Amino acid sequence: YTVPAGGGRSRLVLPTPALFAQPDATGKQLLYENRPVYENEWRKGAVSDGAHDVWLYDMTKQSHRQLTVFRGEDRNPVWAPDGGIFYLSERSGNSNIWKCPLLGDAKPEQITKHTNGAVRFLSIARDGTLVYGFEGEVWRQTPGQSAQRVAVRIRQGSSTHETFNVTGEGQFSEMKLSPDGKQIAVIARGEVFVVSMATQT
Repeated sequence: YTVPAGGGRSRLVLPTPALFAQPDATGKQLLYENRPVYENEWRKGAVSDGAHDVWLYDMTKQSHRQLTVFRGEDRNPVWAPDGGIFYLSERSGNSNIWKCPLLGDAKPEQITKHTNGAVRFLSIARDGTLVYGFEGEVWRQTPGQSAQRVAVRIRQGSSTHETFNVTGEGQFSEMKLSPDGKQIAVIARGEVFVVSMATQT
């Protein structure tokens, strides 16, 4: 869908699934990942007619063009500054970043060479810097350089194990008394809690 930046009615652009839709700078072309079947999004090594491919939609001509033909997964396309595209593919056995031009007969070029894992969540800056997730960490690759892990430091809160009270009224779904009758396990809000049956004085 499109909607005016100033507000107003939305307009349908494509009636078919278009994941990771990326318009170009002119707003006349739309890069996207198709979804031929509904399956586990994180399935690895899928090789079938149900695997995803990268497509291009010309809004002026209202025509679609398939850009990738690998029978495995091709996903998450982004525009390259030179007019080509970057995308994630399992052509090398693991999900890595690949690049291909929109014009000419040049073959896809592998950009990252990670093994034993899968590259996910590809994004690109205007200067061509690629940022993505790999093995639970954030990675960055600037043009002409090798990929580097981004050092992310997360502040940790208090690690003290103090007792605290929570209200679960109306949220209990199951309970079970311990064999000795001194404790009861309850499920509330999707979590398991153990409550002492001892009388508090």
